[in-house]
Amino acid sequence: MSPVAAVEMDVEVLSGSLEAPVLFYTDLNGNLYRDRPAGTCRITANKTGYQPLVQTLTLDSGATLVDTFFLKRPDATVYGKVLDEASAGIGAATVVAVSDRGDTVRAATDALGNFVLSCYAADWSVGAAKTSYVTSLPKKTTVAYGQNLNFGTIVLKANPSPSPASSRTARAHR
Repeated sequence: MSPVAAVEMDVEVLSGSLEAPVLFYTDLNGNLYRDRPAGTCRITANKTGYQPLVQTLTLDSGATLVDTFFLKRPDATVYGKVLDEASAGIGAATVVAVSDRGDTVRAATDALGNFVLSCYAADWSVGAAKTSYVTSLPKKTTVAYGQNLNFGTIVLKANPSPSPASSRTARAHR
C-alpha cells in the first residue's frame, strides 16, 4: 500500500448543515484533514488512473472520525483518440464502452481528443458522441486482464447543417 497524492475528494452533504457540494484534494502524502459539521456526507475519491471510490460517512457533534480510502487501479485500460474528419482532436467528447456483461464505463476526451477508459477483461463495444457530430457506431474489441489496449481512433463526422434555402423554406411554413 502506497499513499496517493492529489486525490480529488468531492463532498456531498446528505444531512446536517446543508451546503453546496465542496471539493478538496489530498496532500502529497495522501492525507486530508478537514473540520466538518455534524451530519452525514457522501465522499467520492477521484484520481486519474484509479477507479472512483464512494463512501458515506456520519460524523457526530464533537467527534473525530478517521477513515481510509483504498483506491484500486483498474484491471485493464482502453485508450485512444477521437478525431474529426480533418484529423483534428475533438475535446469534451464522451466515449462510452459497454461490456458483454452489460456494464458501462465512460470517459471524456481531453482538449486533444485523447481518452482512457478504466475497465476489466471482457469484450467491449466502444463508441463516441458529441453535440454537433454524428454519434459513432460502436466497435467491438477484446480486452485481456492487465492489458493497456490502444483502441486507435474514432472519427466523428460533423452534423450536416441546414442549407440557407432549407432555412428559408422552414420559415415560410411557420
